[in-house]
Amino acid sequence: MRMGISVAHKIIAVLFVISTAVAAEQSQGFHAPWVSCFDSTGHLTGPKDVRTQTLNSPGGVHRAFAEIRAAVSGPVQCENTVLLFVSKNGAPFKSVFTQTPSAAGGTANSLGPVAWSPNGRWLAVEFGYWFYASDNGSLGLLLYDNLTAAISTPDIIHQIERELGKDCELMLRSVAGMDTQNRVVLSIADVWDEEGRRSSCVKETASWLFDPATGRVQPQSIPNTSH
Repeated sequence: MRMGISVAHKIIAVLFVISTAVAAEQSQGFHAPWVSCFDSTGHLTGPKDVRTQTLNSPGGVHRAFAEIRAAVSGPVQCENTVLLFVSKNGAPFKSVFTQTPSAAGGTANSLGPVAWSPNGRWLAVEFGYWFYASDNGSLGLLLYDNLTAAISTPDIIHQIERELGKDCELMLRSVAGMDTQNRVVLSIADVWDEEGRRSSCVKETASWLFDPATGRVQPQSIPNTSH
């Protein structure tokens, strides 16, 4: 039996309230902001575009910002497109990365530039891979190479799990910044399952470093970051 539009809308609205509440809780302290066509009660408010603050490289030579565009699709749907813009040597901003919504890659995604490396080559960006009407989602690292204009999304979590050499299941809590040696500082934690169990590979949170030049990860011993 087909549901009436009003009934279907109410059911989907409830799902959006749940996903919005989960994402809002997850995104506290995130650099990638939660952006949606819905308010906190699940009411459809329409399309919404958010532009992050402009992030300047050391010396102000290069600049970057992200845009998150939440667009209405159909009577009760919302889908996010994320874009990264960069200005080199004072030139006009241009888009260097775009990801449209997809069932596999995320429908409620977000971006937030975190820090330029001290040498001005690397831009570390926090990527929120989120889904509407679902509590599934994760954070990732997106890197922009100012020298080659290349974008990469290294699988840092699996690298760290392999380095620990244990049966670990970890998650990225935040992209914290860059250290003085042009490495990305990452905050990681264990993943908790539905029964409150975790792999106990990390006590609360731990800081690790990712070197964009070598692709290697290592624990951070001395906190020294820039934002």
